[in-house]
Amino acid sequence: MADYINKNILSQAYIHVEPVELETEEQLSAFKEHITEFARSRTNFYLHPDVSIEIEFENGSLKARITVMGTIFLLMQGVSKYPDFREGVSLIYNDSKRLAEYMVSEAQFFTGSKHQDVIRLEARTGVVGSLHKVILQLEQLNNHQLKLVG
Repeated sequence: MADYINKNILSQAYIHVEPVELETEEQLSAFKEHITEFARSRTNFYLHPDVSIEIEFENGSLKARITVMGTIFLLMQGVSKYPDFREGVSLIYNDSKRLAEYMVSEAQFFTGSKHQDVIRLEARTGVVGSLHKVILQLEQLNNHQLKLVG
């Protein structure tokens, strides 16, 4: 169970498919191992090696949530590496979105689930997406005020 008090969702892939190529328990187990390794390596590259990854599977058609959890402190460390706060937030948002999309794509590919086999796929950005949305809204307000003054 995710610890939402001390950590926040930085990126999440939600996969709900009718898997074509996972007919046995061994194949399902191989998928779980593969997607765990895939998620860890991509998370290390795109976000940070110190974040935690939680993978949940549900029975029936394949349902999986691959959740990358981290602290706001880790997020701010990443943002502070850029000279501009807004640019840092935008770049981390892009990485968070890309990470979730890659995990969705890899799960869909590995399971052989094409369009007719997909029930739902989502690439979520969690707190990073919320912060990005706030920055965009502030920029829109600022642009609107400049138009009124100018």
